[in-house]
Amino acid sequence: MKTKELSIEVIRLLPKAALAHKHNCSVQYIRKILQSENMYNSPRAQAIRRDAYDIVEILLREPMVYQNPFEYLKKA
Repeated sequence: MKTKELSIEVIRLLPKAALAHKHNCSVQYIRKILQSENMYNSPRAQAIRRDAYDIVEILLREPMVYQNPFEYLKKA
């Protein structure tokens, strides 16, 4: 699995407790996996990285701003 490097600032944005709860491990383990890209290659570590990258994409994408707050209802 090819991974992207996560900066310390981006790692700070991630909800590490939620990832730890989902993957049944400790917050410290999540932090170690995210800080050292190639040391941990277990299936659990790969799943954690995949979820972390998905969260980063959501956090860094441009927000959709509507002029009218109910405009999104008209598109449905």
